[in-house]
Amino acid sequence: MPVFFKRIFAMLIVLTTAGTAPLAAAPEDISDYLTGEIKHLDVIHSEVNLHDILLVSAYDKNGKTIERLAEKKGKVLLLTFWAKDCFKCRRHLKELAEVQESMGTDAIEVIAINIDRTPFSKVRRTLDQRDLTHLGAYRDFNENVPARLASDPRLSFFGTEPKTLIIGPKGNVRAIANMRKNWSSPEAVAFFEALNDGRI
Repeated sequence: MPVFFKRIFAMLIVLTTAGTAPLAAAPEDISDYLTGEIKHLDVIHSEVNLHDILLVSAYDKNGKTIERLAEKKGKVLLLTFWAKDCFKCRRHLKELAEVQESMGTDAIEVIAINIDRTPFSKVRRTLDQRDLTHLGAYRDFNENVPARLASDPRLSFFGTEPKTLIIGPKGNVRAIANMRKNWSSPEAVAFFEALNDGRI
């Protein structure tokens, strides 16, 4: 198993015994939109809000630029993780970049968090070298997001493929993909548009 997946697996399984949190009211049902390419997304029936996540989105002589995920409220977010030595991540990021480019960043944004312990400048350079210029470069400011997600009993992770969390405009996780998807498929685009418009 590649080193990247060993690291992610360790993060995702080490905290599975964490205590349960109180459940909030369930979001509106999205199952009618889960057909075709996205038929097997794992629906999140409880309210799981990630707007307090802190991201490093730039690093220059003046220091780090820190963004809170809440600043992106009002659009659909596709949250994922990647590492430079992860071969499967290359195609995964390309598929995510394609749907972001086609729909525009006003409607949808990919938050691809790099987990390598390398200078931030290398994260941006790697994306550019792989012709992923439409994707923003992000690091996890507190270096705890994967562990935090793994410890939440309301979320479900399995398999060795790259993961994607679909976050609605209000900041709630609506579904999880535990494997790569064609995010530009008509079914996926219709789902994102319905989320963005507030229909679901």
